[in-house]
Amino acid sequence: MITTTEKSHVDLFPNDQLVYLTADSPNVLKTFQNDKIYIIGAFVDKSQKTGVSLGNAKRLQLATARLPLDKFLKWNCGGKNLTLNNMIEILMTLKDTGDWKKALSSVPTRKHDGFRESHKSEQLLSKNAKIYELLKRKATNAQKETQTQSAQKESKN
Repeated sequence: MITTTEKSHVDLFPNDQLVYLTADSPNVLKTFQNDKIYIIGAFVDKSQKTGVSLGNAKRLQLATARLPLDKFLKWNCGGKNLTLNNMIEILMTLKDTGDWKKALSSVPTRKHDGFRESHKSEQLLSKNAKIYELLKRKATNAQKETQTQSAQKESKN
């Protein structure tokens, strides 16, 4: 879901849920986490300025991450800055599929020379991450269901 407001993200959500996405981050985003709120570091300017979004995130003491562009794409030239539309499409596809290759297929081909060859171990790690997230969600849902059943039993007594 995409929501807009005049309020600051740090006023709306707990800091530990926020992840500031910026091309300058030293941390690589590995998987989409449903319990995180992703902030797309962006600004409208005719010149590329490096470090602005990362500086904002550090000032606010937020976690940062960047997309794994080098891991999956043969990057052609220049900075690894993408448009807001590209970022939203990448994140939505990653959220829906958990597949970086599908998610990054929307990166304009003028920016890269195709996808890198993936190794079986990387594919296995990606599958394991998806299984882990699924199991974590199931455990959370089961815990909520147990709490609901306990509350219902107590209310009957």
